[in-house]
Amino acid sequence: MGEPVNAYLVCGGRWHDFDYARLELLKLLGERPEIRTRVAEDFSDLQALEEADFLLTYTCDLYHDDQPGPVHVKSGRLISMPY
Repeated sequence: MGEPVNAYLVCGGRWHDFDYARLELLKLLGERPEIRTRVAEDFSDLQALEEADFLLTYTCDLYHDDQPGPVHVKSGRLISMPY
């Protein structure tokens, strides 16, 4: 097993049952023993987001803006793209 990798999974929103998606994503992440995953329903835990090595999201209607916008991340770039 390699160095631990901190994942942050945001899975939630409105109008949808996210339990199935959350379970399937966790199963896939669980195939990699070095990945340590924290799970949240929204983006409110800013400290956890900053501590994560990568962010995986499955959401619906968590951003209430109709324009693309930058999201602060530890490294690299992330843009919120509304549909």
